[in-house]
Amino acid sequence: MGAFRQQHKFTKHFNFKRHLNLKRYLALCLSVATFSLAADAHAQESPLKENASGEKGVKEMNHQQTGNQAHKSMAEIRVTGIDQVRGGNLIVFIFTEEGFPKKHDLALQRQVRKVSGREMTFEFPIDQQELAIKVLHDEDEDGKVTKNWTGIYPAEGLGFSNKQKVTLTGAPTYERSKILGSEVLSGLTIEMIYP
Repeated sequence: MGAFRQQHKFTKHFNFKRHLNLKRYLALCLSVATFSLAADAHAQESPLKENASGEKGVKEMNHQQTGNQAHKSMAEIRVTGIDQVRGGNLIVFIFTEEGFPKKHDLALQRQVRKVSGREMTFEFPIDQQELAIKVLHDEDEDGKVTKNWTGIYPAEGLGFSNKQKVTLTGAPTYERSKILGSEVLSGLTIEMIYP
């Protein structure tokens, strides 16, 4: 009986050590995976991106986009009718239904660039089935839509997918602005509308 207790004590101790080593191994694997994801995200979020025409601008992506983007197709969004005399930045936002069109921090992606002409082209990796796009001519460079004296209507230029615009009833809805991802991949033009 004494040998059995000794054996049982040894087995219990050995299982505990094996369990402890397994926990250490899993913790190490988790930290390596986390480091790898962080490195991928850092590599994707370079502060300046140069496009085909040589312009440089800030490219920002939300935390939801830290994974590998190799499987995503690139979409070209051409913005026309820009009033370049107003100066400032042009910001293109890619949204799903959540947050569209007012909550800029909920946008899936955004690119910010200095206004450099009447037309500008932006490229985004797209894999969503449907999405909505908002373009803001941010004259005062505060990242928000500045309102006119009424406090309701925008004082800065805006453009939306599906040719939507701000009306007396308010900002366009996601349902009216949404487009298929395949439409964006074949090339999309958004015209700016100024007050």
